[in-house]
Amino acid sequence: MRPLRHDPPGAADLSTAALQHGLAVVDHVLRAELTESPPPGVVRLADSAGLDKGRASRMLRELCDLGILHRDGETRGFRAGPGLFHAAARAGGAMWDGTEVRSLLRRLAVEHGASAYLSVLSDGAVLVVRAETVARGGPTGVQPGAVIPAWCSGAGRALLLDHTPQQVVERFRDVEFIGAGGPAAPRTPVELAERIQLAAEPGAVTAVDEFEYDVIEVAAPVRDRRGLIVAALSVAASSSSHAGTDPAQLSESVRAAAGALTSWLAVRS
Repeated sequence: MRPLRHDPPGAADLSTAALQHGLAVVDHVLRAELTESPPPGVVRLADSAGLDKGRASRMLRELCDLGILHRDGETRGFRAGPGLFHAAARAGGAMWDGTEVRSLLRRLAVEHGASAYLSVLSDGAVLVVRAETVARGGPTGVQPGAVIPAWCSGAGRALLLDHTPQQVVERFRDVEFIGAGGPAAPRTPVELAERIQLAAEPGAVTAVDEFEYDVIEVAAPVRDRRGLIVAALSVAASSSSHAGTDPAQLSESVRAAAGALTSWLAVRS
C-alpha cells in the first residue's frame, strides 16, 4: 500500500499564491497586447504581481517553458505564447469543434479569397476560436486563441448588437480607446455605441480600416435557440485587393453563413 501523502504545513497556501501570481503576470501581458503597449519586461511584471525580481524571473521562465508566454528576442519583453492561444481556443471553442463549422468557414474563406473567423465575447474583448485563411491580407497575427479588442473589430460589434447604447457605454466606460485599432476605429464608448446602433437593422457589421489599416471586415452574429448572440462570424481581407467587391453582397454572404450556423446550433443543442 502506498503511504498517504502529507504535504508540509502551508503547502496548499503556497501553491494558491503561486497560481495567483502567475495569473496576475499573464493578465498583465494580455492587457499590454490588447492596447498594443510595449511588451512588459521582468521588472514591470514583478511589480504588477507583487513579486521580487528573482522570483518573477523564475516564474516567467517556467511560463515560457510551458509555451504560455513568449519572450521577444528584440525587446526582451513578454508576449502571449502559442500554448496560451491553444488553451484559450480549446476552452472557448469546445462547442464549435465540429466539421460543419470548419467546412462553413472554409467555404466562406474560399468564396471571398479572404480569412474567415468564428469568435466569442470574452469580457470586453473578442476571443477567436476558429479560423480559416486562403489568401494574404486581412488582420495580422489573428489565429485561434487570439484575443483582440472588441471596440475596434467588426466581430466585436456583431457580438454587441443586442446591447443598448447605455449598456455599451457602461461596459466600455473604463476602457482606453488608444494604442490599438486602425485609423477609422471608434475612439469613445459613445462613438462605439452609435456604430453598433447603425448596424443593428441590417444585422451585419462592416468595418473598414478599424482593426488595421487596409483591412475590411464584415461580421454577423450567431444566435442560440433562445435568440441570444453567442458568437460572431466574420470575413476579413485587404480592402485594397477587394476594392471591386460589392459590400452589400459580402454582407449578405456573411449573414447567410451566420444564419446557417444559427440553424446548426439550434439542432445540435
